[in-house]
Amino acid sequence: MLVLPVELREHILGPLPSHDLVNVRTAGNRALYELATPMAFRAIRIGNDARGLEVFRAVVNHRIASMVQEVHIDISQPKTVTKSGALDFTSMQEAYPKGTMFANIASHFPSLSHLKISFGQDLACSVPQTERLAAQAMLMDLILSNPQCRPSRLTSLTLHTMVFPWAVFSSLLAMNALSSLTHLDVYFNDIPAGRIPADFMSSGPQGIRHRADTPPWRLRHLKLTATVESIHFTPIDFTLLHFPYLETLFIENMTFRTPSANVLTPAKNPGAMEDFIIRHSTLRSLTLKDCMLVHTRRPWSAVYDRIFSALTLLTELSVDFGPPRREWINQTPSQLSSKFLINSHPEASLGYCSLSSMRLEVNRGKFIRDFTDAPLVVKGDEAALVRLKGKVKARAQANNMFSN
Repeated sequence: MLVLPVELREHILGPLPSHDLVNVRTAGNRALYELATPMAFRAIRIGNDARGLEVFRAVVNHRIASMVQEVHIDISQPKTVTKSGALDFTSMQEAYPKGTMFANIASHFPSLSHLKISFGQDLACSVPQTERLAAQAMLMDLILSNPQCRPSRLTSLTLHTMVFPWAVFSSLLAMNALSSLTHLDVYFNDIPAGRIPADFMSSGPQGIRHRADTPPWRLRHLKLTATVESIHFTPIDFTLLHFPYLETLFIENMTFRTPSANVLTPAKNPGAMEDFIIRHSTLRSLTLKDCMLVHTRRPWSAVYDRIFSALTLLTELSVDFGPPRREWINQTPSQLSSKFLINSHPEASLGYCSLSSMRLEVNRGKFIRDFTDAPLVVKGDEAALVRLKGKVKARAQANNMFSN
């Protein structure tokens, strides 16, 4: 391999995982060592434990810190179990990060471009909620808003199992950090009904609006994913959210809510999430995966028709409601009558949901995908989607012909 050009050696070593690259570094050849070292340490994971702190200190005090391009901060909460089999909440609270080791994170890695922060699934469970949510918000503020840390090189941010309000991003320093991003991925965690603190419910998530005293947002790629949503809690307020250069939007497992304040009151008008999509006329790629509309309210055909008219640059479109549930297959319409409207069928459309039965504790206050809509509505949905896909495909073909 040593006789190969450097570019070819980089091409060969590039796809190797980090542990293999570390082995290459120890092969005893200086040239391979110099070539493999930046590749081996371009991405590191820092856990919220003694080992993570040890790794962090070792890396930041070494020249390889300048080679790190991606950092994954893993705040997964260890589940400590007592002898009786119950969770040891005291140990869990003590293990929750104070955030000090993550302060000024970007200042330690001058080449950092991608930051990923993962919070544990249990953050939305039985441990006292107010303290947990406050701790998450303070930790994010340490990472993004520290006055000594303005990570202008940071272009990609991924947040897993986020449950705190968007207001944490509204400070001047946080806005400066966010203004450099071109990629943002957010995975919202569900908060079980009845376990969310009253003060958090009353304040709700806050929309982000651009501040005049901060640089313009450069975000081009946005991915939003949620677990099964609670009716009483909206993961994000889309009302004020706008990114002027957004090109790619991916939304997964989120519910198109209507403007009605009472979730039990039918409403035909578009909601904030639909308006958020429509106002981004710069979009070239749109993916809606396993998203839902509440049946008897606004039909999918109305959403498709608005996209058809407003997103005139769209050249990539994916709408996927997933396969029919296993228990729906090979059942007659009469057998499905408890889950579907009369004369509907599982192959028609799975893009609708209903409000869950309040008798079921496990699904209390959820949007449940157990309804399609009337045949006439489904037929209109299918026709509108065919028109939209045809328009997007024709535009993509025209662009390809022009570019060639």
